[in-house]
Amino acid sequence: MATKPSASPSPPSGPTLASSFDADVAALTNLINKQLSNGEDLVLVLWSYGSVPGSEAVLPTMLKSARAANGLPGGVVHLVFLAAPVLPIGMSVEKSRPPEPTENNDIATYNEPPGTVVINPKFAGMIFYNDVEDAAVVKELAGGMLPMSIGPLQSELTRAAWMYTQSTAVICEKDGGLPVERYEKQLEVAREIKPGCFERVERCNAAHVPFVSMPDWVVGVLRSVAGEKL
Repeated sequence: MATKPSASPSPPSGPTLASSFDADVAALTNLINKQLSNGEDLVLVLWSYGSVPGSEAVLPTMLKSARAANGLPGGVVHLVFLAAPVLPIGMSVEKSRPPEPTENNDIATYNEPPGTVVINPKFAGMIFYNDVEDAAVVKELAGGMLPMSIGPLQSELTRAAWMYTQSTAVICEKDGGLPVERYEKQLEVAREIKPGCFERVERCNAAHVPFVSMPDWVVGVLRSVAGEKL
């Protein structure tokens, strides 16, 4: 699991503010290379915003087929977009969403401090965790949401790894962060760009964190994607 430098336990300010997703991309690239150095086959699970720096971080040379051609063991074999945006080259998270007010509102606080966005914990349960029945768990998850630098959300992809890597999309029917209609439209655009991509799409009756509310189901999907016969 990679920790994103663009999220901070305290509101970032000054020189620690991330102006782009470059640090997140570097963190993921380093993690992937570390595993590849062990000769491992990798199924990368890209969750939420993580699919954006993840799509940028996976190079064609990291794929198992490319490494095998150079006599190297292991490689990236599959990407799983888990409640995660599927964006083409030139697109950013901010550009992919419907217009939203940049001033403070009930759901999110923008630019306090400058360059950040913070989700109001009171609304996080409704948007992200509406399928989690345990109120204590929802409170803990909502309270643990970190301020996010706006810069990475404005970073545009120069690579889209799903264009050259076998990928699966997981659509969560109750997700308020990435609504079904928007996700399906993103997949439609992806298939126009790269016919045959995302041949496998899984759906579940979960919100934004299916690994919390439906962990066994998520594990089953990942084991199947990895080639295990269940």
